[in-house]
Amino acid sequence: EREQVMCVLDNLDRYCFEGAVLSVLGQGIVAFTLGEVIGDTLYTHIEKIDHLVAGAGETVNKLFAEMMIARHPDLRYINREEDVGDPGLRRAKESYHPVAVLSKYNVEMG
Repeated sequence: EREQVMCVLDNLDRYCFEGAVLSVLGQGIVAFTLGEVIGDTLYTHIEKIDHLVAGAGETVNKLFAEMMIARHPDLRYINREEDVGDPGLRRAKESYHPVAVLSKYNVEMG
């Protein structure tokens, strides 16, 4: 996953992503997020957080959502995408009271 995130960051000019960075004085960047708007939905593709900094995840997500709603007033939904099986991330995402949770599938080529 880290390699794929670095590839996206190295080629950010190829994507129509918008993002946010949260930094703390003396610590530097403690969280960042990247996403794109398609129709009435913001798809958050990448969220990276220093879990040692309390509140970093909640803060960057709240500020990113507010910024994107201000920039794109027609937004109705935010899709924070995969929780990678992390119980904390799943609880955080459920706290936003999603209108739907989609099933996940694995596809194998063979």
